[in-house]
Amino acid sequence: LMLGFLIADVSPAVTVPLLMELIENGYGRSKAIPSVLLASGGLNSVTAIVGYGTVFSLIFSSGLPAYAPTVLGILEIFGFGFGFGTLLGLFASRLWRFSSKKLRFTMLLLSVISLIFLGKKVGMSGGGCLSAISMSACVAHQQRHSARELSDVSALFAQLWSAAGQPLLFGLLGASVSIRILLPAYLQFGVYVVIIGLLMRAIAVFVCVKMGTTWAM
Repeated sequence: LMLGFLIADVSPAVTVPLLMELIENGYGRSKAIPSVLLASGGLNSVTAIVGYGTVFSLIFSSGLPAYAPTVLGILEIFGFGFGFGTLLGLFASRLWRFSSKKLRFTMLLLSVISLIFLGKKVGMSGGGCLSAISMSACVAHQQRHSARELSDVSALFAQLWSAAGQPLLFGLLGASVSIRILLPAYLQFGVYVVIIGLLMRAIAVFVCVKMGTTWAM
């Protein structure tokens, strides 16, 4: 199960740049396909993080009752993730009309960074990420009639991602790889795991798109 949650996670380093490029070029905008994939990718990552932590707690005892990891996982997703993030999004929406473009950008940036660090501090990393997504989605929903203002703030985030976020993310990922422990047997097993995971994911995507959407394939 722990390996399954690791494989199920989606790397933002790969998906976010591609989806941001699709949004900039206008592909799938009428059906909001890139936006749906961005949101679902974030939810997928949060589910994988929480699921991995729950299974880890069940296998390696932390001194808590057996039901505690499941209860904490539910609180992390629905309480801290959806609930707290939505409340902050509603509060930020109240301040939206009184702020300029740069102030809105700064408010959202500092808020999501604070939520992510708060999640780390309280031991709910996945909940912190989900809370940041929920807050941003709530603001976008509340201000859906102000498309121009939302696009201006979104453009600033895109510039920040291209200039700083993307290089930092790839740099940290590369620095975390230890070449000395990559034995040939591990590499062979890793290739098999990735191929099987990709095949299963491709089948799942095909079924979901065919059964749940009107998107063309």
